[in-house]
Amino acid sequence: MSEKEKTIELNDHESSNEEKFEKLMENFKEVLGLDIDKPNVAALNYCFRGNMYYVQGKYEQAIEEFTKAINLNPNQISKIYFSRGLAYGAKGDYDNSITDYSTSLQVNPNEAKVYRERGRVYGIKGDYDLALADINAALQIDPDDQDSKKYLEMIREAKSRKLEGENNKC
Repeated sequence: MSEKEKTIELNDHESSNEEKFEKLMENFKEVLGLDIDKPNVAALNYCFRGNMYYVQGKYEQAIEEFTKAINLNPNQISKIYFSRGLAYGAKGDYDNSITDYSTSLQVNPNEAKVYRERGRVYGIKGDYDLALADINAALQIDPDDQDSKKYLEMIREAKSRKLEGENNKC
């Protein structure tokens, strides 16, 4: 099948999204010459699927795919736990999100984005001291990260408002 035929097949409006996704995965494996039966390749497939579900807003399916990848590929576990943490956070499951970010940091403690995202989730939960500690850790690793700088200001402001509210209750 030519590349043009594959593209036309993928653009077939009568196929379901799941069918299109499966065709895309088959083409992906074929183009890269992947042996899907090897654990590392299968884990890559699950990660890819997890990312596709994540960007579609299908967080539960993304979590399932990332979990399959974690079970198959311990070598990439830090990145996979980070990705699953993002999916948990996006669906509002902040405790599991924090757990996955923490596991990711145990494997690789030098990932600024993991500290930043865990700090952001702590901020959402109102745990401002933990949030500030993580955002500051992210900035120590990557002082130029604009998202961390933005979150740092937002969390400081939220903590300040909380303290002002507590002081006004007297």
